[in-house]
Amino acid sequence: MEEQLETNNLSSASVESFSSSTSESLQRSGEIVICPEDEKSYSLSKKFIEELEKKKEEVETYNEREKNLTVASNILFEKSESIKDVKKRTGGKNTQQRSLFYPFCHLAVRVDNAPVLKPHTREFATKNFNSSHITSPFKLMRFIGYNPEVVVKNLTKALEFAILLTTGNLVLIYDYNSETHHELQGHRNRIVSTSTDAKGNWIASSDIGPDSSVIIWDAIRCFPVHVIWEFNKTGCHFVKLSPCAKYLVTIVKKINKPNILMISIWEWVHGEECPDVSVEINTDEFGSFKKVDFCYEKCEFLVVTTEKRVIFLTFEEVDSKKMLTFHYPTGLPQKNRKQIGLFNDSVFIRYSHMAITGTTTGQAVIWSDMSWNFFDKEPVRKACNKKNAFLNVQLDRYSIEQIFSIDDQVVTLNSKGMIFFYNQRLCVLHVIKALRGCNPAVNISFHLKKRSIEGSSLLVGESSKNKKKRARRGRDHTTSYIKNNKIDDLEKLHKEIKCWKKKEEIFDTRDFVATTTTGDIVYVNFSHDAVKFILRNQLKGVTCMDTHPNRDILCLGTDCGKLLQYDFTKKEVIMCKNLPLEDVVAKELGTITEDDTEINYIMGYVTDLKYEQGGHRLACGMKSGDVWLLNETDFNTIVRIPRTTFPIVKIVFSRMNEYFAYYDTYAHLILMNNKNDLPDYIGKIRPHSKPIADIAFSSKDDVYYLYTLGLDRYFVEYVVSECDRLGFIKINVYFRMELLGKGTCLYPDPSSRMTMLMFTETGKCRFINLETMHIYRTVQGPLLPNGVTYVKSLALPNQTECLLFVSHNEMGLLKCPVDGNPYKWVSHAAVSEEIEQVAIANHGKYVFCKGKNEYITMWEINIMPLNALEALGGKGGDPFSTLLAADPCAPSLEDVQELFFYCQVAHRGQYNEKAFESSDVIGACDVPSAFRALGYFMTDYEEDLLVDELVGDSNLNVTEVEVSFDKFIQTFVNHRVCRVSESAMKSAFCNLFKRIIPDYCTIGVEVPGVPIADFLYFLENYGDKFDPCNTYIYLRALIQPFTKLIEEEMLKKIELAKEYPFVDSKYYDFMPETELEVLL
Repeated sequence: MEEQLETNNLSSASVESFSSSTSESLQRSGEIVICPEDEKSYSLSKKFIEELEKKKEEVETYNEREKNLTVASNILFEKSESIKDVKKRTGGKNTQQRSLFYPFCHLAVRVDNAPVLKPHTREFATKNFNSSHITSPFKLMRFIGYNPEVVVKNLTKALEFAILLTTGNLVLIYDYNSETHHELQGHRNRIVSTSTDAKGNWIASSDIGPDSSVIIWDAIRCFPVHVIWEFNKTGCHFVKLSPCAKYLVTIVKKINKPNILMISIWEWVHGEECPDVSVEINTDEFGSFKKVDFCYEKCEFLVVTTEKRVIFLTFEEVDSKKMLTFHYPTGLPQKNRKQIGLFNDSVFIRYSHMAITGTTTGQAVIWSDMSWNFFDKEPVRKACNKKNAFLNVQLDRYSIEQIFSIDDQVVTLNSKGMIFFYNQRLCVLHVIKALRGCNPAVNISFHLKKRSIEGSSLLVGESSKNKKKRARRGRDHTTSYIKNNKIDDLEKLHKEIKCWKKKEEIFDTRDFVATTTTGDIVYVNFSHDAVKFILRNQLKGVTCMDTHPNRDILCLGTDCGKLLQYDFTKKEVIMCKNLPLEDVVAKELGTITEDDTEINYIMGYVTDLKYEQGGHRLACGMKSGDVWLLNETDFNTIVRIPRTTFPIVKIVFSRMNEYFAYYDTYAHLILMNNKNDLPDYIGKIRPHSKPIADIAFSSKDDVYYLYTLGLDRYFVEYVVSECDRLGFIKINVYFRMELLGKGTCLYPDPSSRMTMLMFTETGKCRFINLETMHIYRTVQGPLLPNGVTYVKSLALPNQTECLLFVSHNEMGLLKCPVDGNPYKWVSHAAVSEEIEQVAIANHGKYVFCKGKNEYITMWEINIMPLNALEALGGKGGDPFSTLLAADPCAPSLEDVQELFFYCQVAHRGQYNEKAFESSDVIGACDVPSAFRALGYFMTDYEEDLLVDELVGDSNLNVTEVEVSFDKFIQTFVNHRVCRVSESAMKSAFCNLFKRIIPDYCTIGVEVPGVPIADFLYFLENYGDKFDPCNTYIYLRALIQPFTKLIEEEMLKKIELAKEYPFVDSKYYDFMPETELEVLL
């Protein structure tokens, strides 16, 4: 027999009223029966919460926080009351309420009625870390924009005004009262889902992509407490925390089966790496996934909503085995299935056996585990999650997008942004037709604490004075109230709203935060009938940006021809102006209507912004190929430069603003003379067969030079003054820089004016001598999966020279001089996707970063961690040797030492020499062969670069140069390719097969086998050729022992080497032709 429990949450009147109700009256009024919560489950969850919160720091609480929240809300909306008003309201009595209230007023308000609220600061374990960020090179200072695809959560409690939102790969707790934030950093990819418990103490977040994870955060300390690493390669698309924070639900897609969703439940506090139970659903049968909700009183009950079905899940333990019970509800009439529509959202109605689902047709389906006849016989019984269709009623004429159960109310949000409040009998209590001054709401989230009834001044009947005030503000855009009106006849709804009686009846509900269709976040205050903007989405459609060199201004360009100036210290847009595109379009193309969206889009799309060195002018590149030169103060047009029809990629000014150049997507380079008020056109050229990777200015003896780097692996030099004199662009030097990799960006070396740094896609940094125009040094760049695509120097005062670099979604610092030391650079995942724009402000103090999305983040730069990291790495070859230990494909340090010693004795006994003495140097001529023995097989071009680097500027022969062990380690680490990816191998073989079999050249396509004769023929004609001496060196280990003929020929070569000492020592050994023929 099931145990009947009596609830403490119901008054005797309510229980009596339910006992006397009949099935007929229920069916007539649509009444929902309130049933008690499960006492056993409540005690277990309460015990769990107590154990969980023992580890948390005790936060000071007050018995009257609900009442104090009203006062705090008054201050927030600039309607604060002074201490005198408080004394007057309390009668000046020294009550317990007063003793608790005045400490709050001391912290929250000023005595002089200043409307400033200073709530308690959020405490967390890493307070010192976040205040000075000693161990982090980047600290988030501002964020402009957020991800509207992730639902904004309300974390507002008593004395705490916060919301939870995401921007890229960051989770942000934003205090909308003090306009401060706490960032939760830990994800590498774009965050797609967040969730909180009922008290707002715990946060769950998930991302999708490589190295995805699910992280549980302590919201008070802002610190991760549990991480579920990549348990699914596709990432977790949805997370949901139970109200008691004990359970976690994750939704993932199966690999290679995107139509299969796996629903998993975790008891995450146990620290397991696998879920406790999982179940799979097929989206072809169930429709796309919508939401998951927990039962507030019994967290083991879940409801999963898909488009076509609602599923009730029960997580239970039977015989020490955890199980997940599936229940498909029945009772829906199949004839009216189209009338019901698709399901959108489901929620358990608190303190009852009911669950409710909103549909696309505006209907609400009620689910229950009790039948109609059950209420007359047994009004109270233990709850069960095997629910079936109980009732369906038409609640709205529009689609119900969201549905909530808040306290004793049911709240719905429809597709038009209207918010309906019902009691648990589904009688309308209150309607918000529109938010004053805002666009329609698409999401709402209620406060975590219930508002006190005494603190609410929102009444169903209003005085005439209040009505006049409301009429002056605009009645049509404010909230409207009705009293116990059923929603059966929607046509009468608006009439009854206007005709309600003056009988006063209190309507009380929690305040909430709403997100609008334009991305604005607003705070709706019921006690004052007010709407306040928390965050405005003013920067919609941002495509590029640049910072003013001398002011705290961030200039932003959009996709509609609009330019904005954003003051990042005041956090506001100070100027907004449109480019005069209509006049240009009308002059060149005639009258253009709004229907010509493609032309308007191309003409108004801003692709690049660049200030002059002094900041007096702003160059604006467009997708149409035009370049606008504007005045920086008011954005007035100075001149329009239409020299190409392809989108502008980058604009660069010379050091003294005397010249500027830009290039487009079709590899056109345009050079302009900027010495006069209006720039003069010099010339246009297409120097590369493939797109240009980067351009840069440099100066030698007050003569400007321009350099371009193309994806065709060529590096081109232009003498700017000569081009200006001739009136066209003339190429001065043109040579190929790479054979395998491609150059990605250029930047002048801060330590030498005669050197240009070139970063490659393989992660190397080449030093180009601008006088001799050759590569004289190669070092290892930042070890990141993608090459460096952007580099700029930070002119920090009284600090060591550093470079800011960008690689895909990573942003980092590189300390100068650049020597390949792995302890001299550090990076940070600044955005979740690829970084498109970077701008440095305040001479390197701040950096702005924009990804492919529209989110912009502002970071404060601190190089102290970089100095500490360099000191930690050590000196000499110690930092480089750590890379060998970290790479599983690299040889061990012991192997390198043995091979280094072997190189010293390799030639012993072959010719007369002095007595052998062990040392820490070897000949430079042995380094290439040693590198091949260590697994680095370089090309002839790379070997030439290596030999030139070892010889340097000295006039010594390669046989006379000696290399120490530390130098050997550094050179090996700087030159070797860390690892070759599988995709690179496939691409190489695909290119090879393209030459042999032109019809099969696509990666991923099954290619038939290539005949061995064709393969050898291809290698013989296109591969590197070796003379017999080199062949013997590479195959020396296979030719054992030496024959007499080999010894005779070897003596001849030794005599020849003595006569010609400049010959490389590798020619001392040689393979006789006769022996080679025998070997082959």
